[in-house]
Amino acid sequence: MDGIKERALDVADSLKKILDGLSETEAEEMLQELLRVKREGKKVFVAAAGRTNLIMRTFAMRLMQIGFSSYVVFDTNTPAFETGDLLIAASGSGATETVAVIVRQAQKIGGRFVLISKTNDSALARSADVLVRIPTSLAGRKLQTKGSEFEQSLFLFCDTMGVALMKRLGCIEDISEIDGFIRIRHANLQ
Repeated sequence: MDGIKERALDVADSLKKILDGLSETEAEEMLQELLRVKREGKKVFVAAAGRTNLIMRTFAMRLMQIGFSSYVVFDTNTPAFETGDLLIAASGSGATETVAVIVRQAQKIGGRFVLISKTNDSALARSADVLVRIPTSLAGRKLQTKGSEFEQSLFLFCDTMGVALMKRLGCIEDISEIDGFIRIRHANLQ
């Protein structure tokens, strides 16, 4: 492995192996939670720490562009979490303490909780209403950190979830319509 381009292509191949290991059933369960939120007029909150938080922020933005009331925990414009709202948290380890505290608060209020993680063997995973496991162990040879494998796979998964939501909600019929639809609610002060 010599060049940057070659490494990047190898990383892309490893991400394909990881994503190939995703459970379609788990992904569908998460999609159903999001459809419930939309149907019931509830809010979606996302939470994570570190670089994973940056990925979840992009997902909250995509949800907003689709028409969800979506928020990032700790942002100054985040409203109160209420019964029936949905918290989607991401934690590679499934043991991020700040995420665990947020989850406990959301569950105490009466919200639902989706966890996206590398593991199904953690207290957070066991307490989740829906668990989506990103199996970074399938990556093959070591090309980067496990954290990077998780974050990059998480981004691809969340963006693909956005497309699935647009199709299920009837926002688009064909992928060729996606740019026109997103432009409707896309930021225009930039």
